[in-house]
Amino acid sequence: SAQKVYGLVQQYKTLRFFFEPLIIHFQCANQEEANAILQELQSNGFKKANLLSIKHWTMEIREPGNIETILTKDLPERYIRLLVKEANARLKKTKQHREKLEKIFLTHHS
Repeated sequence: SAQKVYGLVQQYKTLRFFFEPLIIHFQCANQEEANAILQELQSNGFKKANLLSIKHWTMEIREPGNIETILTKDLPERYIRLLVKEANARLKKTKQHREKLEKIFLTHHS
C-alpha cells in the first residue's frame, strides 16, 4: 500500500522504487513456428514481440511501462500514493496480458 511505502521512506530516508512489466523469452523449434507465433502475438496486440536470435529461434515478448525512481523522505505522501496507484494499475494490465498469452499458447499448441 502507498501508506506502507510512505512509512518505509520515512524510516529509511531513501528507497528505490521500481516496477518491471512482463518479459518472456522462449525458443521455437524452427523458423515456421517462430513466424506463426510472432504473427499470432502481433495480431493479438503484443507489438513488442520479436525474434532475438535465428540461431536458436529465440523469441522475446516485452511490455513497455517500466517505472524506476528514487523516493526520498521529502516527497509528499500524495506523490507516493500516485506512484503506487500507477504501479498497481500496470501490474493489473500485466496480469491480463499474461492470461491472454496463456490462451494464445494453449490455442497454438492444441
